[in-house]
Amino acid sequence: MATIVATSCAHLQKEVTIERRDTLEQAVAELRRCLPPAAEQVKNKHQLAIAAIRILPKKTAVDLVAWAGSKPAALTLPLYVQSRGRWLIEENDRVYLVDQNCRTYPLLDVEFKQPRSAPGVIQILPYHAIEGSLFFPPPSTSFRLGALVFGHRSLPLVLDRPTLPGGASIER
Repeated sequence: MATIVATSCAHLQKEVTIERRDTLEQAVAELRRCLPPAAEQVKNKHQLAIAAIRILPKKTAVDLVAWAGSKPAALTLPLYVQSRGRWLIEENDRVYLVDQNCRTYPLLDVEFKQPRSAPGVIQILPYHAIEGSLFFPPPSTSFRLGALVFGHRSLPLVLDRPTLPGGASIER
């Protein structure tokens, strides 16, 4: 009897795992249609990664790390262009968050402590890293899967919010 119960539980767990994977694959496919086309990677350019996502009372902070490989690199930060009313990288590319429903969250502010070699440009020495934060409006309560669009780059992210029994979300 115990063998039958264990086999049934293992089979049920496998079905739940397959269902979750299929749901995630569907959500990722839906998110991809919201993202801009990827640009070709340029050799010896900086690498960029999301270090943390902090949901604050009136904004969301996305902490970034950028680093250089064996050659120096430059990180071009978004600057606010008043005539266009938005933050842009080199006056062309946007920076924003996008969720699984294609809702976009515009950049509100940029905070990097490193000195700039030119307006909006930080030089990164070989094998060094820099850190900073980008600030966006608070995400909707339905935001679970999304991406940070930084020019032509899209960095995937998942917001894992604690939930109460019954599925209610805990907002901080």
